[in-house]
Amino acid sequence: MNEKSHLIILILVFFLVTSFIVSCSPENNSVVSPNPSLTFATTTTLIDEKQTPTLDIEALTDQARELLEHGDLEKAVSILDLAIEAVSEDAGLHNTRGIALGHLGEFERAIEDLGRSIELDPDYAPTFYNRGLVKTWIGDIEGSISDFGQAIEINPEFKEAYSDRGLMYVVLGRLDQAMRDYDQSLSIDPEYIPALVNRGYALFLLGEYERSLVDLGLAIELDPRIAGPYVNRGLTYLYLEDKENALADFNQAIALDPEEMTSYLHRGTIYFEIGDYDKALEDFDTYIKAVPNDPIALYNRTQIYISFEEYEDAITDASRLIENAPDAILLARTYFLRGVAYSALGDAENAIDDLNRALDLGLDDERADTAKSILEIMQ
Repeated sequence: MNEKSHLIILILVFFLVTSFIVSCSPENNSVVSPNPSLTFATTTTLIDEKQTPTLDIEALTDQARELLEHGDLEKAVSILDLAIEAVSEDAGLHNTRGIALGHLGEFERAIEDLGRSIELDPDYAPTFYNRGLVKTWIGDIEGSISDFGQAIEINPEFKEAYSDRGLMYVVLGRLDQAMRDYDQSLSIDPEYIPALVNRGYALFLLGEYERSLVDLGLAIELDPRIAGPYVNRGLTYLYLEDKENALADFNQAIALDPEEMTSYLHRGTIYFEIGDYDKALEDFDTYIKAVPNDPIALYNRTQIYISFEEYEDAITDASRLIENAPDAILLARTYFLRGVAYSALGDAENAIDDLNRALDLGLDDERADTAKSILEIMQ
């Protein structure tokens, strides 16, 4: 896996972070987010517009929606269970309970409820959209594309469905189709932040870095309180080797959302490259606590430990990485680093074994020369 591929995977993971929006007005399709700080990268939002209320269960339905908006998910499900027991053929109730179950991570039950809602009301676009989102969370990419497409067929102005279907096309590497969907979403609403961020990502993958910066910059201008666009713009700056602006964006992303781990990894990489190993180590420590087996973070931290002469820690990280190295190049370099650490500790047997493995896997000339020099001394 090359460095750009690693960036791509990180961005993709980042784009799939979820938040939930509950839309309450079927007349204008407006959305209100109960947690706007998390809506930074993609809609991934279960939409619950109020369908026609059924008889005496309207109060229960409204109570469940209110609980859903405030995150009291289990209580919302309990109330909806009672309502559905009384009126089992109500599409809106099944849709709302499907949303609550999706929040709770009970994806199979959520899909079952949303499917039942679609059977009862097959012309209601948000339910197809909701089921499409849940399918993305279980990795059913083709299924989610189908459901987003059905939502769009019912409502051609469904900007969220275009944006999220575009993201699924990116997962499949179908960037041209993704760009068409993002363009369509933004033709409906030129200031729709998820589509701007997602299109900026697709442009990054296409190598159109300046255009990517424009989309991400506009997303930041529209709402500077959201961490996601800063992370992705920082990644774009990093790929353009503009470390100063990349560092500024990662700092801002962390200030806005200290739980967003991607920024620590890339800020740590910048600190490492400019020789500020103390700050780099602090960022890698933070990131590895959340993502224990990330290859880039482990590799860089191993190098820092060696520079600090903390050889036992270097061997521990290198050993973890050897078990999870994504490609032969990184595996060879990791054996090399562990061999260097063993040699510094005077463990000739393990050092010789690791350095020979590294040479067999294939090292660049500089590392190969160093490995051979150590082997000559130790053998």
